[in-house]
Amino acid sequence: MYNFKYGNTTIPYDIIKSGRIKTSQITIDKNGIIVRIPNTKSIQETKLMILSKAQWIFKKRLHYKNQIPQIPQITFKKYSTIPFKGKNYPFEVISGGSVGVKLLKNTIQFHITQKRHTIPQLQKMYQEWLVKKAQIYLPKIITKNHFIAGKPHHITIKSLKGRWGSTTKTGEIILNANLLKAPSKVIEYVIIHELCHLKIKEHNQKFWNLVSKHSPKYQEHTKWLEVNGISIT
Repeated sequence: MYNFKYGNTTIPYDIIKSGRIKTSQITIDKNGIIVRIPNTKSIQETKLMILSKAQWIFKKRLHYKNQIPQIPQITFKKYSTIPFKGKNYPFEVISGGSVGVKLLKNTIQFHITQKRHTIPQLQKMYQEWLVKKAQIYLPKIITKNHFIAGKPHHITIKSLKGRWGSTTKTGEIILNANLLKAPSKVIEYVIIHELCHLKIKEHNQKFWNLVSKHSPKYQEHTKWLEVNGISIT
């Protein structure tokens, strides 16, 4: 853990070195600041970079501290809720019948064989249900928007940590099943973002112009993910 001073405020941050990236990345959310750097970059260079962006980091950090997530942290505790397509649903556990998860009458039901359940059991069932739903829903959104850059070579959907989606050099789009916890407009933005990467690899102005053309409110959707991301991954 490192830190720097901005005025009277001491701001902590973590540095993570990676051989998978070529440029430095600063991630700021309500849980803190993570700086990812290539293996070729020194800690001293990183500290100087952070100082050069001190004002921006301070304002961004302040912004997140004032944001309230729309999706509460998922705990599976009594009277808590779990999200699906941007809505927070109450849930109930039902013993007997076919094992599985169902969305019925504004409630997500967990059907199990035994009388008692555990939180890890519900977590596993919920995640498997999300993946199955995502494998049907997300490709439909890709098909709806594939005119942007053509059809991807392949679509992979799985539970991911740390990213919503990615596009490979071979034209494969990989999407996070946890996107199904977000509102439909946010889901569509992520897919448009990845489709745009089939045309333009870098996050340059040309790329963002293309994103903006097909998702005019993309900044709102990005902000939603930044504020609620920790709750839904």
